[in-house]
Formats: sequence, structure tokens, C-alpha cells
Amino acid sequence: SLKSIGGITTEINAVNYVPPRSWLATAHLVLGFFLFLSHLWHTGRALVAAWEFEKGIDCDFEPFISNLWPFTILGLDIVGPFPPVVVQKKYIVVAMLEKNLI
Repeated sequence: SLKSIGGITTEINAVNYVPPRSWLATAHLVLGFFLFLSHLWHTGRALVAAWEFEKGIDCDFEPFISNLWPFTILGLDIVGPFPPVVVQKKYIVVAMLEKNLI
């Protein structure tokens, strides 16, 4: 007269008895394992994306920036390249103010 649910006995003194605490511990172990795997998956994807981004930054040429903005209309000019200083800036933008614009 053993009581069972789905083939698993529910009486404490039975041979095949699995306590609820063991079920809960197993569920937590399995869930933790899959959460850890998903963490590794997303961390790996982020590292690859960062590596690809840094690989693209290390180019030897500087972009040609002569006609990107209408400097003559805005009264701006780019001066440079200068030797790098403390803040590692090589170019400066100069604004020319005219009496007609103000």
C-alpha cells in the first residue's frame, strides 16, 4: 500500500522515496547551470564585439575631412594637425565672427 505520484513514492520510509528538498535542490542546480551557460554565452559575444570594434579603430590613415561640413557658410575652419599634447588633440576648430551674422 505505497502511495506514489508518477511512479515516485511519497512515503518517507519507502525505498524509492525522494524528499521534496532534494527535488528543489536539483531544480536549483539545473537552473543555475543554465543561467551560468547563458552568462558565458553573452559575455563571449560581448568580448567578440569589443574585439572587433577595437580592431577597426587601429587604422593607420586619418579620414579626409575637407568637405564634410559647409565651413564657408558657417564661418568655421579646421586648423591642424598639430603635435599631440597632454589631452591628445591634434586639430582645432576656429570660428570667425562677422558683424553681419550677429
